[in-house]
Amino acid sequence: MRGRVTQFQLAFEELLTSDNPAATPHRPQKITVTDHDTKLAPREDQQSFIKLPVAKGTPVGNFTSSDPHDPLFQKCDDLVENKGHQFGVDLPKEDKTALAEFLKLM
Repeated sequence: MRGRVTQFQLAFEELLTSDNPAATPHRPQKITVTDHDTKLAPREDQQSFIKLPVAKGTPVGNFTSSDPHDPLFQKCDDLVENKGHQFGVDLPKEDKTALAEFLKLM
């Protein structure tokens, strides 16, 4: 049970920290990138003459968010994975603590 409460507390603190890089403090941006060079095929079974090269360090969102039935359509064009709503980021520390304690009761 303590592990869950600890994880809740960490997530809650991150949620109530601004994701605006100009703000201090702010949540570090999370962008997942490829860890090695690879080639992508337009078919799921990788059986295709066309293999698109993807260099190491390419944001994964560049090729995983596209609709496989319409490659020009992007479901999400924002590569930052941990952006969120800014609700509560301006609350005083006491209010953030009270809100966290209230949510723990739910």
